[in-house]
This record gives sequence, structure tokens and C-alpha cells, in this order.
Amino acid sequence: MLNSPGQYTSMIDAMGAVTSGAGDTILVHGSTINYGSFTIGRDNVVIIGTGHNPDKQFPYVATFTEIYVNGNNIQLIGLTVNAIQFFHSNFTMRRCKILGSQLQTYAVSGYNSSSDLNVLIESNVFTSTGL
Repeated sequence: MLNSPGQYTSMIDAMGAVTSGAGDTILVHGSTINYGSFTIGRDNVVIIGTGHNPDKQFPYVATFTEIYVNGNNIQLIGLTVNAIQFFHSNFTMRRCKILGSQLQTYAVSGYNSSSDLNVLIESNVFTSTGL
């Protein structure tokens, strides 16, 4: 974002810098602007936002349209998002706010051919579970 203290100006740029298997963490600055949609295509990624109701002087949240998780061992923490779709094992979502979407029939959905999905959804706020 303009005048952002961050290293990248978009999530697509930040995801392009993620190294495979390295266990990267991306901290997302709160903003009045929606960061849009993106895909997490690598394993072992943690994305941390400001939380859905930050208690600070400028309470901006890290808001996204849709997040597609196409990697293993992914953690989403403190994000506000319309819809999340994950396709692999070991997915964690904590302290996020899920808004729902008129464009999707799901708020959060998972698809995996394996029986060991291993999903942790903890301390989230859901304003919609689907349409």
C-alpha cells in the first residue's frame, strides 16, 4: 500500500518471495484497503494480520476477498476475509473474521482426497457460514 512500512506492496508480491519449505511468516499491515484475493502455493507458511478488532489508535484490519490455500502446514492468524478454501492437510485458522461472500457458496471450505485432513479452526468470528 502507499506509504506502507512493509517490504512488499501486495500479497502476490509477498507470496512470490516465499521459499518452498522454509517456514516463512508474513506479517500483514492493517489498512483501509482490501488486499484482494491470492493463493498460498507453498508449504509451511504463516500469515499474521492485525486481528478482526484491534485495540489501538488506528484500528485497521488486514482484509482479503478470498484466500485459496494450496499448500500443507498453513496458518492464517488475525485476518478478515470473505471466503477461504483449502486443499491440503494441516491447515490452521485462528482469531480470523469470516464475512462470507455472495460470489461463493462457502465461507470456509476444505477439499482433500486424504482422510487425514488435520484442520484446526479456533477462536474465529463467523458472520456467515454460506449462502
